[in-house]
This record gives sequence, C-alpha cells and structure tokens, in this order.
Amino acid sequence: MSPIDMSPEGAGPASRPAPPPMGTRLSVCVGGGGVGKTTTSAALALSLAQRKRKTLVITVDPARRLADALGTEVGRHAQPVTLDRAGGMLFARMPDSRMSLDDFVLWLFEDPVQRQRVMNNPAYRELGDSLAGVHELITIGLLQTEIDSGHWDEVVLDTAPSRHALAFLTYPSRLLGLLEAKALAWLAALASTADPSQAEHKPKSGLFEWGRSKAEAIMGKIVGLDGLRNLSALFADMVSVRERWAGLARRTDHLLRNPSTRYLIIGAPTGGAMADAAFLVDNLGRNGLKPSAIVLNRAESEPPLCEQRVMQAISDALFDVPEQHLLALRNTLETMQNEHQLRGQAATRTMSALQDIAPAGTRVLRLPFIHRSEPSAIVIALADAWLATGSDL
Repeated sequence: MSPIDMSPEGAGPASRPAPPPMGTRLSVCVGGGGVGKTTTSAALALSLAQRKRKTLVITVDPARRLADALGTEVGRHAQPVTLDRAGGMLFARMPDSRMSLDDFVLWLFEDPVQRQRVMNNPAYRELGDSLAGVHELITIGLLQTEIDSGHWDEVVLDTAPSRHALAFLTYPSRLLGLLEAKALAWLAALASTADPSQAEHKPKSGLFEWGRSKAEAIMGKIVGLDGLRNLSALFADMVSVRERWAGLARRTDHLLRNPSTRYLIIGAPTGGAMADAAFLVDNLGRNGLKPSAIVLNRAESEPPLCEQRVMQAISDALFDVPEQHLLALRNTLETMQNEHQLRGQAATRTMSALQDIAPAGTRVLRLPFIHRSEPSAIVIALADAWLATGSDL
C-alpha cells in the first residue's frame, strides 16, 4: 500500500470537504510514550472541528498533557476550547480520577437517598482509591454516556501512553461477567449476615448463628468486621443497579467493537515506538479488530524554512559580518541539516516498516515534525496536516 504524506508545516489550511451525515463516531488514539500521541489526538480533534463536526476530545492520561496541547484549562466536564481555528466546535474533557467516580455514581444511582448512602460509605472511597483500573473503567463508562447524549458528531479518546493502553477493550466484558455473576449477590447477602441489626430479624436457629459467626470470622479477619459491613452494604446497593450498569457495559462493548469506531496507532521514527506499534497491531488483532490507520508522527521531511532562508542568505553573501562568524554559522547550519537528513532517513525506514506490519485496508499516514515550541501552535500545524489529506479516514 502507498503511504500518505501529510502537508508540511508551512502549508495553509486545506479545503474542508463536508463529511457525510452520520451518528456520533469514536476515534481511539493509542501509542507508547514519547511519540506525541496527546498532541496528535488534539490535532485530529481540531481538524474534525474545522470540518464543522462538533467534537469532544477526552483523555485517560492522568498527566495534564491535553491541557498543555490545547493551551487551555481542561476539567472533569466538557469545556469549549478557545483556539481560534476551533470555531466553537471543539470541546475537551479530562476526567479527574476521584471526582469522576462521584460523577459516575450520580449517573448510576437515580435514587438520591441511595446515592448519598453509597457516597457516604467508607468502602466506596477505599475501593475507588485502591483498585487498579478504576479510573480507566469509570472513564470508559463516562465515554459511553457522552456518546449516548447525542451532543457530539465526533469523540476522540486519547488513551494513556502505554503499549498496554488497549486493556480497556476487555473492561466492558469483564465488568459484565462480574455484574452477572452470582458471587455479587452472594456478597450482598453478607450485609444481613454481618450486620447484627439485620440479624435480629432472622430466625435464631443454630444453623443461622453458626453461619453468621463463620462468615464474620473468615471475612472479618480479612477486612475487619466494620469493613465487612461497609463492603457488604456497598455490594447490596450495587446489586440494585447492576442492570443499569450492565446495560451501559453492553453498549460500551458494542461501541468499542463497532466497525464505525476508528483505532489510530500513533508512532514515531524510533525503534521503541516501532515495537510498540507492532505490539498494538497484534493486540487489536487478538480482539478481532484492526487499526484504521497507523500514524507516523514527528517524521522529518526537510529543514525548517527559517534555516533554509539563513543558508540561502549566507550563500548570497547578504550578511555584512566578519568571515569567521559566517564560517561558524555555516558550519552550525550544515551540522543541523545533516541531523535533519538523518532523521528524514529514519522516518523513511520507519514508514517502510510500518507498511509491512499494517493489516490490509489500514492506511499508513505521515505527520511532519513541527519545528515550533508552543504546544498549541504545534496542534494547529498538525491539524492542517490532517486536513491536507483531503480524506475522512
């Protein structure tokens, strides 16, 4: 397949063909660390907004890279991005690990009394703070509620910078397994076993007393009696809403595996990034999916325009400075140009390698290295590069 080379950074905004009508579409950006994934995700979202698609970009990355890339504050709720090019069509959201759990509970429990009881339960906060993957799981749930809202034409998900970022693909099915398991109801039943106030309403049979004491003895050694009561009460509340939660998990599982959902693997011209890209292609394949595109970011093409102009000025003898200064400047620029050339060769080799691992039908795209320091300026330049393809992936 032939690679798609994006426009260089100096190109102006490309024409913006109107996209075909469709429902909310999800784009998932994955990649290892250090490849500019968050910046690329923000640029993709901006390019979609420039096509007059109302777009939300969400990040799972606990670092605040998205806020830096967009040059604006990004919080737990969707906020408009004030970049000039966004035209009021771009919004961003960065769920907070602690507050997002509360947001999710507000959605999950429609009964305000039950909701407050859950949030006042010490076991609720303890589990939310200690269990691995809770932040990612809740974020995926909030992602689905954003899709369900119908407010957006496009949603771009920026995952954590890790080759294991695709672990979230299994979260909905694993959650469904838990919610549909008899073990959850059994744990909830412990609420009456561990709580003496509930036990008063049970028959005082020898068998019941023996069972209650055994449950207290075993579980109490693990979490303590108070901890057992709190945990059991939490599970009892969870059982009452598990169908609502399971419905969300089913919709999320369908969304993540829907043919309209795009997976974009972001890489860079380094050996480590290449290995991460190959791993992610294989990981998607094991889940019955394939990437819509593999994007080579930071692919050097030619020296920045400012360096080219200085070299031309030296050649044209336009500088009225001592010869030794010109010689030093020329040597410095030649060294930099050699580095650009080496990076360009590395990008070309990486493009070839990515084409070799790309599944049939997967496009291999090349984004230029943007020679700018301001993160939001890089995002704008990369958005122009996305638009220069003239396609909607």
